[in-house]
Amino acid sequence: MQAMAVDEEWRRWIKACGGRYFDGLDAEIAALQVPRCDGQVTFDIVDVPLPAWMAEFGPTAPRTIPVDRCCLIDGEGPPEARCDWWRAAFLMLSAAYERDFEARNGPVHSYRLRLPRAWDAIFRRPWVNWIFLLLARKATARAVAVPRPEFYLTHDVDAVAKTVPTRAKQAAFNSLNAARQLARGRAGESLGALGKALRMALLPADYWQFERILAMEDARGLRSTWNFYGGKGGWLRSPRHILMDPMYDVASPAITSLLRRLIGEGWDVGLHQAFDSWASCEPMRAEAAALASASGRIVTRCRQHWLRFSFARTWAAQAEAGIELDTTIGFNDASGFRLGAALAIAPWDGDSGRLHALTSVPLVLMDSHLHDYGLLDEAEIRAEITRVVDEVKAVGGVASLLWHQRVMHPDYGWAWSYETLLDRLAGEGFACR
Repeated sequence: MQAMAVDEEWRRWIKACGGRYFDGLDAEIAALQVPRCDGQVTFDIVDVPLPAWMAEFGPTAPRTIPVDRCCLIDGEGPPEARCDWWRAAFLMLSAAYERDFEARNGPVHSYRLRLPRAWDAIFRRPWVNWIFLLLARKATARAVAVPRPEFYLTHDVDAVAKTVPTRAKQAAFNSLNAARQLARGRAGESLGALGKALRMALLPADYWQFERILAMEDARGLRSTWNFYGGKGGWLRSPRHILMDPMYDVASPAITSLLRRLIGEGWDVGLHQAFDSWASCEPMRAEAAALASASGRIVTRCRQHWLRFSFARTWAAQAEAGIELDTTIGFNDASGFRLGAALAIAPWDGDSGRLHALTSVPLVLMDSHLHDYGLLDEAEIRAEITRVVDEVKAVGGVASLLWHQRVMHPDYGWAWSYETLLDRLAGEGFACR
């Protein structure tokens, strides 16, 4: 009886997550006949071919969707008609694979390279959105409209000045990239990365690049969320905190003035928790209080610093600390769709079988995915921006995008890629928050 109740609970949740696709279709969705399976999760991913009419959703509509083999019912007929699509969507959106992995190995803290490569198929596209479109079309037996996509533009403020820890971290990362480029046989690019490492380590720079981004967004009628660190700054901390956390103090006059200006002119402010503030509400609550005092507004949005995250602990801690919207769920080292989705959801708590009391919006693309981890050239960066934005557009999804303000400085030279993104969003008239 208990298992049956939990089963009905998650099925109600997954249907609620598809609300933007099922609006006004309550009767049709309730009457939709979908096979039901209750077998053990196999962790074996298979591709299920889709009906030809999926082409109605445009040239990028998938021909197959990857699902766990347990979602397929034995018998005759096409696999699509024998698939428990609700369970397939649930296993991805609830992060069933990653939760199991975390329970056995501990949190991966948002590094895709720490997960089995076989799972890459889940992260490649917003499959859950496609499943919802498939089910809406099956329920109505007619073409259905795709919702208007929504993008959350965000900036994590990790450094407002070029400090010794910032120099050390970025110089080390560029040195690593020099070695990676050399291993790929790209001697010229390797020398360029090495030169960048030296500039990072030795030359002065102004990372107070807020005005540049505000002007770029204002010129296009866009607004974004700025996530600030609210913990202790300066040198009177442990070496770990000096190295891993921002150095600035949010209560400083310059940052307090900036925060109040941002809010006054229509931008939003969120919390960027300390490196070790990912598992408990107490430090989050204290950091949020410090930021609220400096900004004059209660803080309800956040993204974890370095995307430090645990499915078992982080969302629960955030909700208890008063966070209402989190944009952490994504990968440090790769763009894509970590839950196989571009959706704003109340996340499923796999331990309690209930929902977390906040909204999660996935992070699908950030500057370092392109410039640092991907080692892409300009044409490849433009193509990847287009690919990710088009994926969200095709399904009418919801996703967040991240560019750090310091990367507008020539130390990095990434301003052009953010302008490319902004031009695309403004040109399409997408809803941006």
